[in-house]
Amino acid sequence: MAVLLYQLTIIITLIMTRFIAPKRLIAACLIWTAFTLVNLLWPPLIIIQLLVIWITFLFIKPSESVKPKPPSGGIQPPRAAPAAAKTTRVVARPAPPQVNPAPRASPAASAARTVPAVADKKNLVPPKQTETLGILNSVTQFFNELDERVSFQQAVQAATSPLLLACETERLYIERSLEDAQRRLERDLVLSADDNMQTLYETNRARIEKLLHNDAAAKPPAAIECTDFRSFPVHADRNINQAIQDKLNAAVDDYGAFLHEVLLRLKTPGLTAIFEQGIRNLGGADLLGRIFCFARPGADWRGIAEIESWRKSANEAQPPAISRPAGTIATDGASRRKTGTARVLPNLLDLPQYADQKLREAIKQAAVSKKIPLLTHFTRASNLISILEHGLCPVDNARASGINPHTNDPLRLDGYPGAVSVSIAFPNYKMFYKYRRLNPGESWVVLLLAPSILWEKKCGFCQYNAADRRILGRSLASLTNIDAFHSMFNPAEDGPSRKERQLNDYDPTDPQGEVLVFNVIEPKFIEGIAFESSEIQAAYAGAIGARKWKVHAPGTGPFGSRHYRGTWRV
Repeated sequence: MAVLLYQLTIIITLIMTRFIAPKRLIAACLIWTAFTLVNLLWPPLIIIQLLVIWITFLFIKPSESVKPKPPSGGIQPPRAAPAAAKTTRVVARPAPPQVNPAPRASPAASAARTVPAVADKKNLVPPKQTETLGILNSVTQFFNELDERVSFQQAVQAATSPLLLACETERLYIERSLEDAQRRLERDLVLSADDNMQTLYETNRARIEKLLHNDAAAKPPAAIECTDFRSFPVHADRNINQAIQDKLNAAVDDYGAFLHEVLLRLKTPGLTAIFEQGIRNLGGADLLGRIFCFARPGADWRGIAEIESWRKSANEAQPPAISRPAGTIATDGASRRKTGTARVLPNLLDLPQYADQKLREAIKQAAVSKKIPLLTHFTRASNLISILEHGLCPVDNARASGINPHTNDPLRLDGYPGAVSVSIAFPNYKMFYKYRRLNPGESWVVLLLAPSILWEKKCGFCQYNAADRRILGRSLASLTNIDAFHSMFNPAEDGPSRKERQLNDYDPTDPQGEVLVFNVIEPKFIEGIAFESSEIQAAYAGAIGARKWKVHAPGTGPFGSRHYRGTWRV
């Protein structure tokens, strides 16, 4: 129904333009065409709307009467003969004989016969038809550019997907091993306080494992092979190749940040030995080697040569690496034979790959000085339970984890399917309105997120919408620095000033400016939820927990415009 009303609005607008300003009819059709191509995402709906626009134009376009033009080519009307200056004598002569004289042609016909044929050739294509052809050429060119843009993103995604999937797989194995190790450490601490409980636990565990596993048929787990993150695919197109390199470099940097957090957690006394044993049991000896190479100064943890060297030395080393004191990381066999002790973890904040700690601190200071109250993310209510359980996952991460969320932009024309899009202080109300209009049967919620995400996660700061051409042409490095953060609050290039718009210090100048978060946003960062009706809130009341929530009337609060937001935070 909403789609039919929208098409009717287009038809009425064009008809009014036809009678009020007929010369502007083509311009109106072009404006509606551009609006359709930019704002609609579903191809069938785009085609239907374009047909409505241009079929309406063909029916209502003004007809032009062809007026005869004065003949060109120097044909002059006959002149009257000049009066004689003096009287002359006229001698009558007999008229020559005429046989069937042809009728005398009119001057107009004579002029028509004398018009050069070149003029007719020039007017073979009427001016109106030439203008229409120009419009069609412009529309065709626009579609070609859109097709090139989609093809560009598809080529980048096809080239980067294998390495991104391998990176995410390694991270999942490490996360699982670390979480298991944490639980085992907590269990051991509890059992160590009571010998009888520990004996009972070990007896029951041995009995259960015997029932669950057939030792005779047990097979060692398949080894988890590490991926060489130094070998990036190369594309013949220079621009596509550069986009591939930027995307994969960002993924590797993010993986490095993850390994940094893992090593900080492994400083917990007693956790390292349990973690090592657990990851070896999963077949992740090479992953352990990657962690070691990351902590070893001068080692290139991204490649596999260092990992293979570590594996060889670790197999030769005695005693096994897991017997070393807790809070340390395995070193190569030669160093262990020389010193007899394990090397203590280096100060990781001094490593070159973590020079961005100063950047995080600068972003934190800037965000605090602007008193940014929160970040927002709008989503379908059907995603809420999964989000509150797993957090806000980028599209790539969600698919790798077996989660299938209902996404608003499946194509991710911004080129970053590995990022979550959030807004500062207020939702991107233009996009939010658009998606609610395209999906009238859906229920929506707005998540209120902690502002600490800006400095605790790796973020890209987009002054405009991330799919805007002014952002697509920039490298990832130019979006993740402090200048990119400040650019979101720069004065507008045109239109009213920030003061005239009555923007707060923490409001981005462009309402579609957004932050790309290149990590999973865990549930702990979700501080509140805004609902658009009491019925939706009641349906999900059991999943909210202790979080704050608030129901807003239609068109108010985060479900309205930033210009009329009023007091809306929960």
